[in-house]
Amino acid sequence: IHVCGDDSALQLMKRLCAAMGEPLEVRYTQRFSPLVVQEGGVPGRLTGMQPGDAL
Repeated sequence: IHVCGDDSALQLMKRLCAAMGEPLEVRYTQRFSPLVVQEGGVPGRLTGMQPGDAL
């Protein structure tokens, strides 16, 4: 499972994986462009998604 998130969620993910006996691999990446929140949500049952969009 690939999960993107803020470092504040890391401890929770560690506890969840430990409780399930699953390994956790953490990779840090850098955003190349600013995150922009779209007003009004995702239109049309995800048919409006474009390459590079985050959901």
